[in-house]
Amino acid sequence: MAASHSGSKMSPADFIDDFGDTYCGTAFECQASFATNLGVTHTEVFGANVAACRAQLITGTQIEASVDAGRVTFNESAASTCISKLAALDCAGFWAALTNNTFPTECDMATDGTVATGGVCTINLDCVSASCNGETCNAPEVNGAPLELTELSVAR
Repeated sequence: MAASHSGSKMSPADFIDDFGDTYCGTAFECQASFATNLGVTHTEVFGANVAACRAQLITGTQIEASVDAGRVTFNESAASTCISKLAALDCAGFWAALTNNTFPTECDMATDGTVATGGVCTINLDCVSASCNGETCNAPEVNGAPLELTELSVAR
C-alpha cells in the first residue's frame, strides 16, 4: 500500500503521500466493516473513492513548502515508523484508531507546527494547534473530532 523508503531518506512529501495512500487505501479496503452507528456514512467521511479521499488531505507540495518556510518541523524517523505502523493495522485496528483518535503516536511526532494562534498559515500542520482556517491559526480545540484527520486535512 505505502511506498517503501528503506535505504533512502523519507522527505516530508513522501510522508504525506504515503500517509494519504495508506489512510485512504485502508479506509476503502475496510469499507465493508465501517460502523453504521456513528451518525455519518463512509462516503461522508472519506468521499466516494480513494481519489476523493486523497483530495481532502494536504499534498506533498504543501508540506514541503511549509517545512521550507519553517512553519513545520519534520521528524523523518517518526514519519517512517508512523507509516509502518499505520500500514500494519488490520480493519478493526484502523477503525478503532479513527474512532478513538489513537493513531500511532509517531504519526503525531512526525511533524510539529511552529505557528502560534493568530499567526499566518497555509495548512493545518503549520499551526501549533493543528487548526488553520486558511489564513491564520485557530486556538486549539478542546475535544478532537473522531473520524476526522484534522491535521492532515486541507485547511478550512
